[in-house]
Amino acid sequence: MGTSKSAAMWRVAAGALPVVLLILLLTLIAGADAVAQQPDAEATQKRLDALRSLKLSALSGKQLFDVALLGLELSDDLIDEKQFGDAAKAAAIARTAAKKANSGYLFKSGQYYSKYALGLDAEFEKVARYQAALKNGPDQGNAARELGLFYCLQNDDWKRGLPLLQECDDSRLVALAKRELQFPSIVADQIKLGDLWAGYAAETDSGLKTDFMQRAKYWYLKTLPQLPAVEQAALARRINRIPTQKFQLNIAVRIDGSDSLILSKDRLYWHNHTYQYPSILVMNGIRWDTRQVQELPNRGGTRALPHRLHLTTARLKKLKGRGPVTLKIEPEQIRVTFDDGKPPGPTIMSSILPLIRIEIVCAAPFHCVCV
Repeated sequence: MGTSKSAAMWRVAAGALPVVLLILLLTLIAGADAVAQQPDAEATQKRLDALRSLKLSALSGKQLFDVALLGLELSDDLIDEKQFGDAAKAAAIARTAAKKANSGYLFKSGQYYSKYALGLDAEFEKVARYQAALKNGPDQGNAARELGLFYCLQNDDWKRGLPLLQECDDSRLVALAKRELQFPSIVADQIKLGDLWAGYAAETDSGLKTDFMQRAKYWYLKTLPQLPAVEQAALARRINRIPTQKFQLNIAVRIDGSDSLILSKDRLYWHNHTYQYPSILVMNGIRWDTRQVQELPNRGGTRALPHRLHLTTARLKKLKGRGPVTLKIEPEQIRVTFDDGKPPGPTIMSSILPLIRIEIVCAAPFHCVCV
């Protein structure tokens, strides 16, 4: 709950809200502290009621903007607490406040959190049902299949899902799981495993066809750099025919010197190497003054990257601006480095430097919410 509390108290200290709203805000924070000790339906309801009251008491667009931020932060906290239905309610309140505040990016964030939380609620109910069936029910093979596919394809937790698929009631999935657990390292074996997943996808009437093809693609991509040019081109054509969902992060920034942007599932961090911090930085509508704050949490109103994104697939495209921009994939994060190369010097105002515009595109699972 640290993120919501720190953001809220910063607004109190800055005098952003009038007294009537501060009382409601403190109720929201107190309720969050109580839930942090032990999740409680009554305490959660008080937090939601306080958020609604904040929205109704807001007197200006700025106050509505702040309410939208708090609602998104509350939604993220409730997701962490596995209170998914209530998280969707908090996101809906945030969305309404954002619309009244004319904030497009916060409104889209509210849409994202609503959809994501409701999806998690359905997943959680499904998993609980199959876990119970796996322990006691007569149809344990079906339960093992459904749970195994959920963990592998929707949670990307193959370590947990494959042993379940080994025990399921589908002989082809059992065979695939056994091959996966052999961790093939020879190119021919990896391509064969990809072909088996593709074959399974072609012959199943499951709604998970696309997910099975993504697993085939995973194995094909592993082999691609190791193949001769002719075989590589042929396999690349097959890969390109596999549907892909993409998430795109658009960044516009005014650089004076050299800077790096580090993106991970948990945080956004800006590091200035030479000269000065950017005077303008906008990421998918999020305006970030790095001269004041160099690190933002990737959550709530400052979530730039959706949950479950595959950062290892990130690719960069520079659209305009001077100086090179490079992207480096590191463990658990990506690093984008901007190098203006030719600082304007004291006789040129940094405010007239051209904006650098880039796109970062990542592959995302088809169940990943990319609003």
